[in-house]
Amino acid sequence: MEGASSLICALLARGHFLGAITVSLLHFGASLPRLKVLPVNLPVTRLHLKHVHQFRDRHGKLRHYFRRGGSKAIPLPGLVGSEEFMAAHQAALMVTTTSQEIGADRTIPGTINALVVAYYRSTEWTGLTADTRDNRRPTIERFRIAYGSKRVALLQRAHIERMMANIPKLSARRRWLTTIRSLLQAAIPIMRKDNPTAGIATVRLPKSKGHHTWTDAEIQQYRNHWPLGTQQRLVFRIRLGGGVPPL
Repeated sequence: MEGASSLICALLARGHFLGAITVSLLHFGASLPRLKVLPVNLPVTRLHLKHVHQFRDRHGKLRHYFRRGGSKAIPLPGLVGSEEFMAAHQAALMVTTTSQEIGADRTIPGTINALVVAYYRSTEWTGLTADTRDNRRPTIERFRIAYGSKRVALLQRAHIERMMANIPKLSARRRWLTTIRSLLQAAIPIMRKDNPTAGIATVRLPKSKGHHTWTDAEIQQYRNHWPLGTQQRLVFRIRLGGGVPPL
């Protein structure tokens, strides 16, 4: 019995975990000699896992999640270090690694590609209405395809003016400038100090003369072409009567 006690003391001194031994000691009962318990600083094993963050939810429960760079946070279930936890951590690590490798050539820091990625995540973009985002995204993506590998800091006003000159339709040129101006504004102050579109006036569209008002002769010509009973004649009667078909 003294040999067992000596073994236990030796293990305690070395900092070994004695959970299983503690249970087996119940079989010895009072036959064991009294041991003097001395304070021992046992080593504590800590897991240091990359990209793992923790927080307490509104119920006070400690939760963990995986987040690498700008990727979406992935919840990690189970206790830290458990088989379930480690499996989820490994899966999250593989997913984000693959994602970064696929898009690595599109997000070189300082390029138009990187600016577009950052802009799509900004409040300036998410604060726009869904219709505005849908209208502007094709312009941004065409700009990205054409110049994605170019550095934002090297973009000059002359470049912008040449790009605009290649857009023949004034309305399309106006929309392009509005969209690209907002995109480049998101580069300040990280990628550049100014906006190269600054000072470029908004494209002015010619004033419309409005719709031509039909003469009596033109109205009669339409009636002659579309007889009563046709859908075109019915629509014409509704429009001519202010929304109510004339009797």
